[in-house]
Amino acid sequence: MTDKTLPFIVRPGNIFIRDSKEKVLQFLQQRKLERINTMTPGLTFVMDNDQLALELKNGRLTRFPIRESLLAKLVNWYHIPNKILYDFDPETTLMVLNNILKIIKGQVTVSVEDGEALTILSRNYAYIEDQVIIGKFDSEKIDYIDRNDHYTRIYFKEINRIEPQVGDYIGCAYNFFNSETGLHAFEITAFLLRFVCSNGMVVPINKMQSKIIHYNINPRIVYTMIEEVKAHLPLLFHTMEHKLRRSLKTFFDPNLSMIKNRLNGILGFPKGNQLLDKYALLEKENRTLYDFYNFITSAANEVRGLKSLQLQRYAGEIISGNKYLNQMEK
Repeated sequence: MTDKTLPFIVRPGNIFIRDSKEKVLQFLQQRKLERINTMTPGLTFVMDNDQLALELKNGRLTRFPIRESLLAKLVNWYHIPNKILYDFDPETTLMVLNNILKIIKGQVTVSVEDGEALTILSRNYAYIEDQVIIGKFDSEKIDYIDRNDHYTRIYFKEINRIEPQVGDYIGCAYNFFNSETGLHAFEITAFLLRFVCSNGMVVPINKMQSKIIHYNINPRIVYTMIEEVKAHLPLLFHTMEHKLRRSLKTFFDPNLSMIKNRLNGILGFPKGNQLLDKYALLEKENRTLYDFYNFITSAANEVRGLKSLQLQRYAGEIISGNKYLNQMEK
């Protein structure tokens, strides 16, 4: 991750943070979405004053302002680190992007939302529509929704509650993730929300459960997967309660280069190191795996968007995996 800004303008798109099902659905129903099938030789990236744009020659010449999501998708096509674009001047960026189009050299689909180029996708991309997924569930079951050009996250209401230690209740629910831009798989995760903690913050934790990549699949299998995964959630919540109790008895020393690298990868160097420095100030007896999980998820509440999500996922790995739990217990 980087805090730098691009040397040209790209559009951020529409952002919803913990909004209602009705508000998000209204946007999805009212937006103007067009999917244009074309060959990559008909596409060219250009600078329009200080704004990056995409020119499409498909019978006529059309120029579209670029969303940040299209830029991210294109460089991810060949696993090029997104952050290098922040160090390029506009001319170098144009050269790199147009060369990627030459390498793809085939049929693609350009999605245009409200007159702006939203993403570019392979002809084998399988669309799983946000509007269809959200519309299949009653508002009473959906707590709220996050949505941006990278992914949609649907938070469902609590369906269970666990108590890893006396008086420390954790609500159990699940999330759906999806992306119409190719930047996230369709995924169902467990979602654990700690109601009361020493610093008064809400502390979530995610555990990856099941996902579907949007390529060469029938989107209908999503609905079968939903029912299968939901049937396994009670066992998953029981397992997580057991692991949370074990984490209360597990000493944890995070002074490991692997953890620093992971946190710096999420927050940017040296912010990962600085976060661990704060944790090192805790009293020695507080350094259990449970405390570290709470520390990481508290940090997730202090940032937004993808960084917050990545910290929540990391917390889920800390508790759900056995690597850290196999350290010496009290």
